[in-house]
Amino acid sequence: MSIEPYYVREIGGEQLIIDLPCQTKVIDDTSVKCRFESYPENIVDGERLGENQIACVTPVHIYLGIHQVYVSVDNGSSFDYVGRFYAESEYILEPHLVIEKFDSAILQDFTTDMEITLLWDKSMISSKFLTLNLMMIIDPFSELKSWDESTVLIEKVENNGKISFKLSKVVTKEFRDGFDQVPITTGTYQLTDPNSNKYIAGPIAIFTFSNISFAICKQFYPLLEKEPKGLIPPTLELFPSRCCYMLQIGTY
Repeated sequence: MSIEPYYVREIGGEQLIIDLPCQTKVIDDTSVKCRFESYPENIVDGERLGENQIACVTPVHIYLGIHQVYVSVDNGSSFDYVGRFYAESEYILEPHLVIEKFDSAILQDFTTDMEITLLWDKSMISSKFLTLNLMMIIDPFSELKSWDESTVLIEKVENNGKISFKLSKVVTKEFRDGFDQVPITTGTYQLTDPNSNKYIAGPIAIFTFSNISFAICKQFYPLLEKEPKGLIPPTLELFPSRCCYMLQIGTY
């Protein structure tokens, strides 16, 4: 099979145009399916574009590099056709969804009234209204990215290429409370077409849903529990205006 484009973004949501070999003509009364190497248990519906051409939307990829997609032309009974494409980093292929004045070091703090503005090319998705989601990485310290399901922030976003919103206004208290154990995580904003699997996503950003004074310290709790014994005691410093201590570990 031949596939366009060959290079796709690791965050997914892009449409692959797949040309099948001539002898695999798609029959009208059967549906086409795609199965991606990253998530072999998930079978997604494809779309017929022509007699020997179909389209499938890419998922999030858990690693960069060459990936395989398997195609079925018999309702998912068999996946006899294989093609390859390359999942590339956002540092090579820029995200389609842009955060205005974005700095990767600036925390997206949902406990504040910090305002975020998102920009995109409205012609990329044909729907009049989109859904703004937040897709997060469950464990940002893991070697492989383990993506959580998207959480809806705003249900009906007009597809005009720009939206501004205040962080504290788009998540519920119950949602924030669910992150007590993981106060700081990474993820991306995502604009999804409610009528298809297509979406566009922004750059990887740092998020918090807890009071930042305690959120930072919770990242160091495991270090406190694993403190080496028999060494010079570590220094505990009290941060001004912060209700917590942070452990400083150094070599002597």
